[in-house]
This record gives sequence, C-alpha cells and structure tokens, in this order.
Amino acid sequence: MLKRLYIDNYKCLTNFDIRFEELTLLLGLNGCGKSAIFEVAGKLRDFIRGDARVGELFPSTDLTHWSTKPEQHFELEIDISGGRCLYRLVVEHRPEIRFARVMSEELLFDDKPLFVFENGNVQLYRDDYSEGPRYSFDWMQSGLAPVAERADYTRLCAFRDQVRRFVTLSLEPKRMRSGSDFDAERLSDSGANFASWYQGRLQENPRQIFDAMDKLSDVLPGFVDLRLVQKGSDYRELQAEFSSVPVESRSIYRFDQLSDGQRALIVLYLLLFADDTGRTLFLDEPDNYVTLPELQPWFAELEDGCGDTLPQTVLISHHPEAIDFLSDKAIWLGREPESHTRILDVKNDTMLKISELYAQGLAP
Repeated sequence: MLKRLYIDNYKCLTNFDIRFEELTLLLGLNGCGKSAIFEVAGKLRDFIRGDARVGELFPSTDLTHWSTKPEQHFELEIDISGGRCLYRLVVEHRPEIRFARVMSEELLFDDKPLFVFENGNVQLYRDDYSEGPRYSFDWMQSGLAPVAERADYTRLCAFRDQVRRFVTLSLEPKRMRSGSDFDAERLSDSGANFASWYQGRLQENPRQIFDAMDKLSDVLPGFVDLRLVQKGSDYRELQAEFSSVPVESRSIYRFDQLSDGQRALIVLYLLLFADDTGRTLFLDEPDNYVTLPELQPWFAELEDGCGDTLPQTVLISHHPEAIDFLSDKAIWLGREPESHTRILDVKNDTMLKISELYAQGLAP
C-alpha cells in the first residue's frame, strides 16, 4: 500500500509531504495542487514502468516557477510484505537547453539498499543486501524498469509491481469506446479503453464481475447485464442490457449509446468490485456525472471495503456528499496566490456541516 509521497519543485508543490491511508479524500479550492499530486503519481508510475524518458515526463516547464533550484526531488514509500520500501528520484534540469536527466535514483528496504543509480551507473543489491551486478545505464530512463524478475530480487520487483499498478483516473464518458480488440491490463486515465479493460477483468475475475453486476442492478434503473459480443475474429463490442417496466421487454445498447452518467456509474462500480485489491486508485472527481441517489451507495461501499476487499483509493472531490460522508478521511490542501501548497489543519467548531463551511468559504 502507498504510505507517503514527497514532491519538491513540481508546479506549486515544494517540499511537500503527504501520507495516505486505505481511503484518502483530498479537499481544497481549485488551484491548490490536488491534481498535481495525481499527476506526479502517474508520472512516477510511467517512469518506473519504462514507458517514457525523464524529460518527457518531467519537462523543465513544470518546475516551480518562483524557485531557482535546478533539481526536482520525489519520494515514494510503499508497504510490501515484510517491510517498507523507500524510493527516491532526483531529476537534474538545464532549462536553458530544455535538458533533463536522472541525477540519482535509489530504492531502500527498511533503510537498506536494494538499488542505486547515480553518475550513469546502476548497482543492484540482492534480497540479503549483498552486492549484485553493476553496470552503466542511460541517464534519461529509470534504472528500475529493465531489471529482470529473479528470485534474489523479489523485494525490488514487488515494489516495482506495486507502482506499475497505480491507476490515475479522470473519467471522460464521451471518450469511452464500445469496441475491444485486446485485453488491457490498465484502465487509461480517461477510461476510454474501458471495453478492453473489462475484457481483461472478465477473463481474470468472472466472480467479481458478477458481484459488480448485482450491485449495479440495485442502483442503475433497469440495468440487467454487461456483455462482450464477438463482432469479428479479433473484435468484440461491449453492450448493456436493460429491462423496461414490463419485465418481458429487454433492450440492448452499445456502451457508447448510454448516457454519460450511466457509463460513469458502470465504470465506478466495476472499479470497486472487479479490480485488483493490490492496486492504488487515484480518482479525480468521480462524482462529475453521477446523481446523488447513485453516489451515496457507492461512497458507502467504498468506505466499507477500502483496505479490505477493495483497492486503496485516493479521491479528489468537491461534492458536498463526499465532503460530509468522508470528512474523517480528508486531507485539506490550501495555497495562497503564487505560493506553495500546504496541508491545513481544519477544525469544525460550529454546528454546520463541513460541506456548508466549505461552500461559505469559512473553511480554508
């Protein structure tokens, strides 16, 4: 589970340290840095996966503009079986020539080294902390990404696998396609590849899919089932079945023919009941397309299951229902104009709900 994220010299995040629980709600006004936290989590995931070079993910344009430091610092702390991993990345920038490289990258397990990459050289350490291979590597990429799976590097690989399974989502239902021609391991940041992701989950965890269908039938009027229909040798179409008031009457719709709210609600429930409990989900305003009667049971399921049967979840929301229902899980962020993000100590000494204080501008 992700325990901590440290960010320095990225947009409005300078010397910023945040800790997470099984369920964490980020609150604060627009521009206070909530989405920047999600961005960094996704970029570190992509870097460690080997999906992009450091300059593509961390361009100099994202440096804190009032700072003159040429380095960015990032840290991740993640609990894995038997202890805690600490990952550190320092990125060196030369903004005048739009150049960035890895100054240092390291991974510790309970304060002992598993991996060190600096001055263009990688040093691996086995699970017993004895020195493994040492070799030169590309300054522009993560040295963790290409390390082969081996029995004496299980802790390094467990950390890397955990970060690779970060999911950062800001749902855009209009971009969600009905067609699938492959099994997607990870849901894209907009949810556009939901049909392909669903195909993969259906093959891996059919029982969980059935559980999600049962929950959806309780909250989505008329919903019966979600199915993939073969339309060609390598192509399937995601369809939803609904029943009308006379039970005998059934209608079939392509997934992209559903309303934005229907598509968003289906994705949200599949994320809860058909995803891997080992994942960390970062959900940016999941309530944008969902009505309050549909939202309340989803929040209740989320709170009951996080850390147990559901993935660790970090939410961003301005919705009053989320603020009040999950106020004990909230971290409040604040920021003065042209200043850095801070974590606020918000206390409610009034008879008002937290959401009412927030709406009136009484909470920072």
